[in-house]
Amino acid sequence: MSAHAVAVRNDLAALDTTVTHQLTELLSTARTALHHLGVPTAPGQWDRDHWLTRALSDRLSRSNLLLWRRVSAAADQLAAVTADLERLGLRRVIVPDDLTEGCTT
Repeated sequence: MSAHAVAVRNDLAALDTTVTHQLTELLSTARTALHHLGVPTAPGQWDRDHWLTRALSDRLSRSNLLLWRRVSAAADQLAAVTADLERLGLRRVIVPDDLTEGCTT
């Protein structure tokens, strides 16, 4: 292991077990979230050109905070609009492409 990895290992080993349990739970939650997003758990395997990779990298490095706050605000607004449309009885329907090929209407 590298000297940096050994230092991190030693720092983690010095922590109280309640802290390491919390870290383990947070990492498990993050792993599950990445799985649901279809993102590999190893950052080295992330597609650098994908917007999701840029968003995760920005969040982890605390870059472009204003941009992602605006995106989050837009997501909240979209959720509110979706809820309003559902209250009106409108539903989203996704038709497979192979059922619509050749249709002109």
